[in-house]
Amino acid sequence: MTLTFFIIFTFLVSPIVSEPLLSTYVDTKTRPSHYLTHDEWYNSMIESVLDNTIDSNSASPRISYSYDVVLQGFAARLTDQESKRLSEFPEIIVIFKDHSKVKLDTTHSPDFLSLNADYGLWPKSNFGDDVIIGLVDTGIWPESESFNDNGLGPIPSRWKGKCVDGIAFNATRSCNRKLIGARNFVAGANVFGFAKGKARGIVSKARIVMYNACGKTSCADSEVLAAIECAIKDGVDILSLSLGYGRDPFYEDPVAIGTFAAVKRNICVACQLEIMDHITFQFTIQHLG
Repeated sequence: MTLTFFIIFTFLVSPIVSEPLLSTYVDTKTRPSHYLTHDEWYNSMIESVLDNTIDSNSASPRISYSYDVVLQGFAARLTDQESKRLSEFPEIIVIFKDHSKVKLDTTHSPDFLSLNADYGLWPKSNFGDDVIIGLVDTGIWPESESFNDNGLGPIPSRWKGKCVDGIAFNATRSCNRKLIGARNFVAGANVFGFAKGKARGIVSKARIVMYNACGKTSCADSEVLAAIECAIKDGVDILSLSLGYGRDPFYEDPVAIGTFAAVKRNICVACQLEIMDHITFQFTIQHLG
């Protein structure tokens, strides 16, 4: 049986980490010169620790994701013995097991903030004109009127992302000047047809991007991090996650790791807020600044 592990090269060594260390990525001097990229280096490491009893020529690649923004490292499918051998490399800082333990939440932020389209903060702020909002969740219902682009101007030039075809999702037909991007990180999931939930749009002039990183009941750590990394590179202004984790230390919490990287790049992050043991507030907004 193989599991997925996070391999992080540069930070999260201990609960007490200095700010300069947190802002440091892989030292290129540690990469042997004959490797042109970090991905080549990572693959070489994996190949050197593979268990001979497992087919190393499997069509499914061992490395699922490679990260260079939310952290320096990768997620890979490894056995316990392989991960133990990999942990002995001097370049490896820490290895985390991948978990699917995220708790999905409904969106109550509009009610909590008392936002109203007819008066108050929202109309005064011009309804989030041209703000790019990235959603990390289970998916969307593109046929909803919330994604009507009537009255919207051109897509902001700072947008660097894509709208990618998926199962039961036609990017050409579904994406427009409102829904400007869509990515899927869950293999084989029909993610753009079943999300007809309570979430509603209030920022009528904002642009929306969907990053599906979750199944119907949970999300894998590696996929959430991949979605956050993609959102940062795409150029979102706000990152919204209707999900959360338990009470792991921040340096072992993938959502905290990923969203911290986003906040450092001046992206406003909204996600679940928990206080007290086993009690979750109904509203789901928190600025991790």
